[in-house]
Amino acid sequence: VKVDDVIGTVEHIGARSTRIRTPDRTLVTIPNGRLADSRIESYALRDRIRLGTTITLGYTASAAQVRQVITGIEQALTAHPLVWPDVVVAKLANLGPATIDIEILCWIATTDYEAFRTARQEVLLAVMGVVEASGAHFAQLPPR
Repeated sequence: VKVDDVIGTVEHIGARSTRIRTPDRTLVTIPNGRLADSRIESYALRDRIRLGTTITLGYTASAAQVRQVITGIEQALTAHPLVWPDVVVAKLANLGPATIDIEILCWIATTDYEAFRTARQEVLLAVMGVVEASGAHFAQLPPR
């Protein structure tokens, strides 16, 4: 669940308070009176998990290579067995000062976060393969 700015798993609901275990393994106790007035978002009831990211190519990429990357990403997304077929986005999002930005959005058809992480890895590795096959390169940003 997500309660205001706290994300975690509900471990105990008592008469006076609710305990939530965070991903960092801390335990947050929220008084039930405050909980009743909070915005609560339940991740347990979702039917799929959103994967959204932006990849950045360097300006050495030609327009033809960018088109090839976008088409290849769309094909890689639709070919993955867990990608929800109704929403697959690979679009040129921005021509920044140092990068060509491509937005990627899809939904992974699982409610299991570990299965999502595996599918996300497979999708991102496929995206890397598409970029490599096109001859384009990811942007090299200077260190901060």
